Amino acid sequence: MSVLFIVTVLILLFFAGLFLVKYHNLRKDIDAIVTDLQDNSTHSDRLILRSTNEKSTQQLLKELNFFIDRNRELFKQGTSLNQGMKNTVTNLSHDLKTPLTVISGYAEVTKNNLATIESGELMENLSKIEIQSKKLVQTINKYFDLNKLNAGEMKTERRKIDISEILREEVLAYYLEIEHAALQLDLEISEEPTYILGDETAVRRIFTNLLSNAVKYGKDGDYLAVKSWQTTENVFIEITDHGKGLQEENQQQIFERLATLEDATDKNYQGSGLGLSITKSLVENQQGKISLYSKPFVRTTFTIEFPLV
Repeated sequence: MSVLFIVTVLILLFFAGLFLVKYHNLRKDIDAIVTDLQDNSTHSDRLILRSTNEKSTQQLLKELNFFIDRNRELFKQGTSLNQGMKNTVTNLSHDLKTPLTVISGYAEVTKNNLATIESGELMENLSKIEIQSKKLVQTINKYFDLNKLNAGEMKTERRKIDISEILREEVLAYYLEIEHAALQLDLEISEEPTYILGDETAVRRIFTNLLSNAVKYGKDGDYLAVKSWQTTENVFIEITDHGKGLQEENQQQIFERLATLEDATDKNYQGSGLGLSITKSLVENQQGKISLYSKPFVRTTFTIEFPLV
């Protein structure tokens, strides 16, 4: 038996042993990973933490943990979406129920007293039915508008517009409501043209929503300020009131879809919760940003920022 043959056999035995060790370690790692995956059937968000020197096993663990992490994120999103859908049903049913109840009530009273009801009372009842019907249509339209915005289906035409001029016009259009609420109006709107690239209808709706909120929720503070200024790159618009405002823990929630804060300690911003969510979506659709600072009965300010052109 030659020395070469013996050496060859020894080399083969060495590699065979090395292969068996590798196979044993790999099998051990895979069995451990399978056990961890089985355990994850009840704890699907738990990462698999295993120490191994095998590069292929390390890569497998990396991909599995990426999948688990992604699954955890999707689960959170799904839970949030599910809760959002529940809130949608609850809040919309509340906002639809109120005008429908009023409409039904006045319609029934009118019908039951049709033979004896005076024309003045009849017109008053019909007027109240009309007002509640419009509220109903507005709520439904807001809901569909928000869905269109979130789905990217709402068509907007972005062009060069003077946002200072639009802001002045919207304040003027809302002046009767401001006067009726007996608010001291403080205006500091730039006299110079302030151009942004945006959709005029969307920008007008943003201002209308914020002015409406300021009058509705800030009237107890007897003050409303509308200001704008610009830097070299951006224009800023502030709408401020001294009303009830919001507690700090609720300030981010107010921009969430259908947030009404009904389940929070702060009850100041109630309603369908669609207006500010739509406002935020419209601002972001114009490449802008919106933020809120609020200290109840001291200052509540919505600040919008748009890039200049």
